[in-house]
Amino acid sequence: MRSFLYSPGYLAEIIYDLDLSDQIANNLLVQIWETEKCFLFAEHQRNKKKFIRDVMDETNYLFHCVDIDAEANAVNRDLAAIGADELEYDAEDFDYIGKMFIEMRLKMLFIGNQDYIRMKFRTLLERYGYKRRTAALLTYMHKCLYFYHIETYLRDNTPCNIEDVKLDDMITFRVLENKRSLLKNNTECCEKIKPDQLVRTMPIVTMSSSTMEVTLGDEKKICSLYALKQVNGEVEFELCGRHFKVAVLSGSIREILK
Repeated sequence: MRSFLYSPGYLAEIIYDLDLSDQIANNLLVQIWETEKCFLFAEHQRNKKKFIRDVMDETNYLFHCVDIDAEANAVNRDLAAIGADELEYDAEDFDYIGKMFIEMRLKMLFIGNQDYIRMKFRTLLERYGYKRRTAALLTYMHKCLYFYHIETYLRDNTPCNIEDVKLDDMITFRVLENKRSLLKNNTECCEKIKPDQLVRTMPIVTMSSSTMEVTLGDEKKICSLYALKQVNGEVEFELCGRHFKVAVLSGSIREILK
């Protein structure tokens, strides 16, 4: 599961690719920490300053990597001259498809004003350097769509399975139950409105290896994951008269109507 989470490296790449200013990047990271915490590493869920610092350190490297790598090479040459082992400065092996879906989700939630992304499947593959779609690639993309709660539609707004679409089909990507309407625009990024302005607040989910703790206002519910029935990787429960489903892998939550 950790490989699907928002790593500092992934987020730094997105900030770099979109050429976001320091202020916009900081606003984005605050929004992610406040509303997308279930997608962060455990150490970042507990510490906002560490999360922002780790991402910005990675971002700083990307913007100054030429100077940093030149310095690293000089150090390696000095070490080689005295017979020491060479330091390794290999770039992180990013999974570009995974980063693409994270970027999609963040764009549809926080960046700009558009709550959907539309492109041909062929364009999607070519943009990320894939010349053909293999079964393994399609399976991985399907997992990403499920994990990041992204739905796919054809041009006529018909739901589709990305494993079945044709190369020249135009696909529309949308975030499941997008809460963008609860956010207000702040230039390129968005800031969250005050909690008392929300029509319906969502519970806060804390996951461990065996238990799930859900808090909504003053109400709290602690459940054993082994005691709850899982369907398609989700567990269902009731709290404060409302019904919810939680994804066991990510801890992301959505409300269902009954």
